[in-house]
Amino acid sequence: MIPLSEVVARSRRPNHEENVWIYPVSGRIAKYFSWLFLNLGMSANQVTVLFWLCGVGSAAAYLFDRPGWSVVGLLLFRLHILFDVCDGEVARYRGTISRYGVYWDQLIHVTTYPLVLGCLGLGRLLHGAEAWVAAAAMLAMTARGGEVALKNIHLRTRYQAGEPYPQAPAAPARPAPGARRKMASLLVRLASLDAFLLFHAVAGFLPPAAGVELRDALLAAYALAFLAALAAKALLIPRRGGLPMRKDLR
Repeated sequence: MIPLSEVVARSRRPNHEENVWIYPVSGRIAKYFSWLFLNLGMSANQVTVLFWLCGVGSAAAYLFDRPGWSVVGLLLFRLHILFDVCDGEVARYRGTISRYGVYWDQLIHVTTYPLVLGCLGLGRLLHGAEAWVAAAAMLAMTARGGEVALKNIHLRTRYQAGEPYPQAPAAPARPAPGARRKMASLLVRLASLDAFLLFHAVAGFLPPAAGVELRDALLAAYALAFLAALAAKALLIPRRGGLPMRKDLR
C-alpha cells in the first residue's frame, strides 16, 4: 500500500498553497482521495472521467427542479471540483502529465460550467417558471462560459502574433493580508459558481418573497455578477497583457 506521506510528497503541485486558496476544502482533502485512487490502481485519465461524470451528473440533477435535487447537484459539483484536483495529483505521482491531459481538463471546464447553468434554467422553465428566469440562466451560462474561455482566447491571440506566453515570476514573500485584501478575497469566493450553487440550494427551501422565488432572484443577481466579471477580465487582459493572477487577490 502506498503511504499517504509518499502521495503528498510526489503529487503536490508547486503552487499548492495558491490552489488551497482557490479551493479551500477540495485543496485540503484531495490528497486523501488521490491516495485512495492510487491504491486502487487508477490512472489519471480514469480520475478525469470521474471528474467529468460528476460535472454532467450535477447538471442533470438540476433538470428535476426540486430542492432535494439541487442539493444533489451541489454535492456532485463539489465532487467535480475535488476530482479535478485529484487527477492532477495522480498524474504527477505517476509521471503521466501530458498536454492532452491539460486539454481534456480545460475542455471539461469550458463545457460543464455552462451546462450546469443551462440545465438549471431549463429545469425551472420546464416546471413552470417565467421566461425571465430562463433568460437569466442563459445570460449566466454565456457569461460564465465566456469567462472560462477568455484565457484560451488570450493564448490564441499571443500565438498568432508570434508572442510567447509570459511566465509568472515567483511570488515574493508577503505580509499577512490586510482587511481590504481579505474583503476582496471573500468577494471573489462569494461571486463564484460554487457559492451560487450553495446559495441556490438553500434558497430552494425558503418561501417566495413578494411573489418571486428567492432562487430565481439569486440566479438573476449572479447572472449580472458573472457578466460583470467577464467584462472586467476582457478589459484587463489588453491593459495588463494577461489575465490577473490568483496571487493578485491574496
